[in-house]
Amino acid sequence: MKVPKSLPLELLAPLGCRLQTGAGTVMNSLAVRAESSIAVFGAGSVGLAAVMAARILKGKTIIAVDMNDWRLKLARELGATHAINNRRNDLAASIKAITGSGVDYVVESTANHDMEQLAGELLNPGGKAALLSGASAPGKLPGERQVLSVIQGDAVPQKFIPKLIKLHQEGRFPFDRLVKFYDLDIRQLAEVLVVLTIATFTFLNPARALHKFNRLNPFHHFETELVFNPEPQGCAVEFA
Repeated sequence: MKVPKSLPLELLAPLGCRLQTGAGTVMNSLAVRAESSIAVFGAGSVGLAAVMAARILKGKTIIAVDMNDWRLKLARELGATHAINNRRNDLAASIKAITGSGVDYVVESTANHDMEQLAGELLNPGGKAALLSGASAPGKLPGERQVLSVIQGDAVPQKFIPKLIKLHQEGRFPFDRLVKFYDLDIRQLAEVLVVLTIATFTFLNPARALHKFNRLNPFHHFETELVFNPEPQGCAVEFA
């Protein structure tokens, strides 16, 4: 999709995946209502986008859940009303202490089976939970509760990304807080791109990975060598 040339492409790039998924799940898939309660399991970029979206939609109780205190601190700054470190606290008991019952919505972004199970169990009657791992969801549960499997926040990028850009320009979706830039020289960049290219093939078929590297290596002007270690499976690119 096209964006105005005046916008910084290096900042907008994350909108196409994780941020779209987190915000879209809250705004589109769950359609979170104002004054409702929501728990977000996992305060990575997907979860933090969900927290910001819940604040935009005027959620009353926004609970961020993670095992990393730094992430939880950032979640509070971005709109979470409560934060729970589930490494140190019983999650179900902590949420009940906050809301008096369960929550109306859950965004589950950790892909942990126990957390996915808990997402449905903590719903209030009529509540909805979204699983973002791609796992099959049970659908309807007793009490008119629903657990959905959501991909990319049910968003149409050509429509939803401009919406997120506008919200950012208004100061309501400060996703720039989640972005960090690094200086890379060409050799470092080459190593990253080559490893990404062959990573999937390595674990499926090591021989195919070596062949793929030789065919697709876009940095042939460097003297490179693919090193493969079968036990445990892994690979690295070495530059002479």
